[in-house]
Formats: sequence, structure tokens, C-alpha cells
Amino acid sequence: MHLCYAEIRRHTTEYKNIFHSSTITDINLHQDLASKMTTLLVYDFEAAISLGQFEDLQTIIGNAKLYKDLQTFKCLGDILLQYPIPAQVLTTTLKTISNEIHRLEQFDAAKLCRYLRIILQTTVSVNDTAALQIIGQIMKVAHESRDAGTLLPRADLEWIAAITFNHAIDYYALSEETSCRVWAAKSMELAEYLNDRGRLAKTLRDRFGQLRFESEICSWQVDKAAA
Repeated sequence: MHLCYAEIRRHTTEYKNIFHSSTITDINLHQDLASKMTTLLVYDFEAAISLGQFEDLQTIIGNAKLYKDLQTFKCLGDILLQYPIPAQVLTTTLKTISNEIHRLEQFDAAKLCRYLRIILQTTVSVNDTAALQIIGQIMKVAHESRDAGTLLPRADLEWIAAITFNHAIDYYALSEETSCRVWAAKSMELAEYLNDRGRLAKTLRDRFGQLRFESEICSWQVDKAAA
């Protein structure tokens, strides 16, 4: 299988070199060859991941940018989430792909938010670092949209805030206070971007306020003993 992936990478490089050095004037032919190039780049991306050649991912993305094809970047994002990849590589690469999708969507924040929601749903249970990175991007998009006088889809934001808070509760059940607080804070911050007069944010704050952490219990016991 490694030989197959290596062959894909070699073939992609050869095609790219030939295509970039050609002087094709026929528009239809050029578009057809460009379409084939983007398809090969998707295969090349998967091959690089499979071979553990993570240092090449940004280069492949850079090559894909030349063709300004939205579907190509969505394919790259889908592939990225199918493999066990080092957290730092995953977060950096996801950010690059998401930013490019945002640009190609012509700053359609609603579409980007929906795409990031799908990515979050995939990553939240398997990679905290990547999921927090995605939440950061969602907040950035929400902030930019609010400044522009537009609102992100309410259903998407409510779902994202809810799944984020539920993840905090998962950590509470595991007695992992720090992670619980981090995720709860993110959920409440996300809820502030909803145009619901702060109702969801208040609900989440109230629910979080009902939690009792071991550190607080120990502190209460110490204070009681001292009294």
C-alpha cells in the first residue's frame, strides 16, 4: 500500500510540473486539465497523510489555492478528519483549510459556521485540541458577523453551544475540573452570540453554577473546620 501511495505522490508531482510548464491557450482544455490537477492534489494529500509525510500538507494546500476550487478544500478537510494525525498538525492544517473555505465562500459566514459545526461534531469526542481550535474559529466568525450586522444561524449556534457544554459535563463526571471549566466557559461565550436576549447564556451559567467541584468542597470543609 505504501508503494501505491508513493506512486500517487510521484505521479502528482510529474503532472503538476508538466501542467505548470505548459502554454495552453484553449480555455476549455485548460479548465479540464486544472480540474484533473485538483483531483490529483486531493489524492496526493491523502497519500502524504498515509505515508506520515505531514510536513508536505501545507505545500499541497498551497498548490490547491492556485485553483480556487471550494470543493477541493472541503475534500481535503474530510480526508484530514479520517486519519489519526498529531494534534498540532491537525489543528494547523484544519485552520488553513477552514480559512481558505471562508475566503472561497465569499465570506458567507453561515455556510462556514455550518461546515465548522460538522467538523466540531467529528472532533469533539476524539481530539480536544482540534475541537477547541474549531470553536475558536467559530467564535471569530460569530464576532465578525455581529460586527457586520448579520447573525449566524440560530440553530447552528445553539447546537454548538449545547454540545460544548455537554462536553464540559462529561469532564465533570470524570472529575476533571480544569477541562470542565474550559469547555463550560467556551459554551457560555458562544451562547452570548445568540440573538435571544441572553437566555441560553443565562441557562448555561445557572446550570454550571449548580455543579460542585471537589476543590470547592475541600475548601468549604477547611473553612468549616477553621470556624
